[in-house]
Amino acid sequence: MRLVPAGDFAMGCTVGRDDSCHQHERPLHQVFLDAYAIDETEVTVAAFERCVQGRGCSSEGLARQDDLGGEQVECNARQPGRDDHPINCVTWEQARAFCAWAGKRLPSEAEWEKAARGTDGRIYPWGNEEVNAARVVILQLRASAPGSTPANTTAPVATKPDGRSPYGAYDMVGNVWEWTADRYDPGYYARSPRQNPPGSSSGATRVIRGDVDPARMRVTQRSHLAPGTRMGVLGFRCARDIDELPPNR
Repeated sequence: MRLVPAGDFAMGCTVGRDDSCHQHERPLHQVFLDAYAIDETEVTVAAFERCVQGRGCSSEGLARQDDLGGEQVECNARQPGRDDHPINCVTWEQARAFCAWAGKRLPSEAEWEKAARGTDGRIYPWGNEEVNAARVVILQLRASAPGSTPANTTAPVATKPDGRSPYGAYDMVGNVWEWTADRYDPGYYARSPRQNPPGSSSGATRVIRGDVDPARMRVTQRSHLAPGTRMGVLGFRCARDIDELPPNR
């Protein structure tokens, strides 16, 4: 895990620096978070399988996904050669259960954003330089058989060190979107508490972060899905509270 020290950061889109700000990413506001740790990588297929074998996770539905339009991305569970890929096609509850089994929890939306951008207001995890394949996993197309419709595939985690966040987290954008703990409320930023915001107390969908579209891989980019949704472009990472900050390792 990577350690994020206590302190303030600016959450939300910076009008003037980022020309792609959406209304639900505003206003830019100061947030104080207690120290916490976040997974260095997205949870992998191998890690999730250990949870299944330990009876902490359900494998139900891991081979199917909802068709929400666009290119379908293959589900990775129990596919040969995918142990180091992010687990995908998981519901919010399956992600929550894994984190609990591991002694962790899903990160809040604020924790996710601070881990992705640090405290300098950057647009991307690596800074303000444009997206390119040296910094971020861009989903690749492959044909499963001659003449067939290509299917998107993910990549192994932690293959893009140049795209790490200020705290050393890999793949905060690209590869797969990530579930967070928060309920989605488009107007929450305007009334969010300044310290350790817990997310909205109401809302039928959950916030996801870490867009996979190269045109929208900004750290402030928000979206949301019903918690029972399964998608090949959707996985997660975990966080946990900490009392002290040992060196990152």
